[in-house]
Amino acid sequence: MAPYLGKLITDKLIFLAGSGDAIEAYGKACIAGTSCEIEHASALIHTLQFGNFYREAVGAKSYLGFTNTRGPANTQIQIPLMDKHDTGRRSHYLTVQFSIYDAPAVDELVVALGAATRGRPHHRIGDRYSDLKALGRDIENPAGVKGQLKVQWRRRRDSNPRDGFPPTPLAGERLRPLGHISKSVSKRLKDC
Repeated sequence: MAPYLGKLITDKLIFLAGSGDAIEAYGKACIAGTSCEIEHASALIHTLQFGNFYREAVGAKSYLGFTNTRGPANTQIQIPLMDKHDTGRRSHYLTVQFSIYDAPAVDELVVALGAATRGRPHHRIGDRYSDLKALGRDIENPAGVKGQLKVQWRRRRDSNPRDGFPPTPLAGERLRPLGHISKSVSKRLKDC
């Protein structure tokens, strides 16, 4: 589903903008209905099979800014935009926001791409690089992290089991939905 939606929405957006070159800032968002999990929204838009259609169509170098959330119909959808070539160019830090009065239904997802054909008019703030220079920070390591950070990821397993069930192997297998956390909390309260 992600490749199909990525291509479909990208093609429509490029048509509206006139060309991929006309788009200077871009972003993506997904909102899950109240019976869905936020992981459903994340799984759809956080794959290269979705985002690469857009990235390639606009000739972008930077990553796609994103939001994913969960809510009832008419929840505001916010798409953070940033420059397609330079994540530190603040003139293109924009937010597209809208709502759809009857979506998402409880079991639906709303997927959106956002675009801007220019930055904010009369922007007055500098870019991130001038701030980093003023602070004496390195552009490649703005937080000043010392040494090598080593992150160890759990391989081939669901990394967020919420109950006593063992983690499910991921390779080609369907995962049991985690459910809303309030269900497990209310069950634990009843057991007390």
